[in-house]
Amino acid sequence: MPLTWNIANCRNADSLLAETYIDPSQNGEVFTEGSTNYQRNQHRITTSVIQMMPNLGINKITSDNMYEVAERYHILSTGDDNRVGVWEEHEGELVYRKMRLNTLHFADRIGLSTNVTNMTRSEWVAALPDGYAVDNWMEVGDCWDRG
Repeated sequence: MPLTWNIANCRNADSLLAETYIDPSQNGEVFTEGSTNYQRNQHRITTSVIQMMPNLGINKITSDNMYEVAERYHILSTGDDNRVGVWEEHEGELVYRKMRLNTLHFADRIGLSTNVTNMTRSEWVAALPDGYAVDNWMEVGDCWDRG
């Protein structure tokens, strides 16, 4: 089943995706001229969150579940695989780095919905491959500064 999603219900939905077009000679999606680095990074974060939703077993980010979304993300993002590549200004130069998302990134995307099947925490934990540490599940609000 293809992944479908909607960000129209997100506060500041206009700033979560940048305008792009497909260019096969550039291996896919290309940002339009004039988009800022901030817009491009927000786009990268949003598309990463959308693509992670099936792995998180959650179909919509709400104010009630954003901590759960963030915690599931953090459990899965132990290596480089689930980090988001962004470009940041450093001493006048753009520098590429891979970053882990934090709860504020998910808070900015409250209202994002997908066609993913919801899983309870126990269903999701049971479906995890061996090797993921879920012994110290965070209490609500504990993951604000993790990133």
